[in-house]
Amino acid sequence: MDIEKAFKDFLPVIKDAHKQKLNEADTRTRVQLFLERVLGYDILKEITQEFMVSGHYVDLAIKIKGDVKMFIEVKPITTKLRDVHVSQAVNYAANEGVNVAVLTNLDEWRVYAVSLDEGKVDAQLVIEFSTLSDKPKEVVEYLKLISRESVVKGHLQKYIAEATSVTDKNLLLAMLSDSVLKALGRELKNLTGHKVNQETLQKAIINLFSDDVIKLVQKELKAKEKKKEES
Repeated sequence: MDIEKAFKDFLPVIKDAHKQKLNEADTRTRVQLFLERVLGYDILKEITQEFMVSGHYVDLAIKIKGDVKMFIEVKPITTKLRDVHVSQAVNYAANEGVNVAVLTNLDEWRVYAVSLDEGKVDAQLVIEFSTLSDKPKEVVEYLKLISRESVVKGHLQKYIAEATSVTDKNLLLAMLSDSVLKALGRELKNLTGHKVNQETLQKAIINLFSDDVIKLVQKELKAKEKKKEES
């Protein structure tokens, strides 16, 4: 499927929807058409509004060969998207073991990686773009990632795995590991001619991150230390 051409052909529909300031229901209808005409999903077999979670219907669900691949929350095209808008779809996804939630108003698209960490639902924004404001070439690359072909071939999951691996928490944990600290110490000595002790280096690294990230890392390090002592 030529996504670049399909997107170009569909763009007038998005512009017209924005001009008309369509409500949520009409925006949802066009999102379904977008999913079919641009992203390649079968509108009759793979896109449903009838998927129920905890007594509530998800706006849209993508289901391929019996497996739910993502939940989609749709807002009116004139609504400026915020993280809070996707909370419902994220919770639904977590409850159903689905690790992708999408928030869109047809123009803007946000893709979240969903996971459960010690019973707590976590959603990380991994893709964000605007079909009307961003450069067409960049938009097309993002569209390819969330297309049916990408989902079926595992390209989207690979992208999400890479994106979620480089969180601030993971980066800080990696930088505080013995092997990285030793390597940094050697490089600093080569650069400055002075040896930096490990404690000073740790403090300098920690100061690069926010308090929230530091607390998460400290909690994880304590848990690992406790587990090590118990084993």
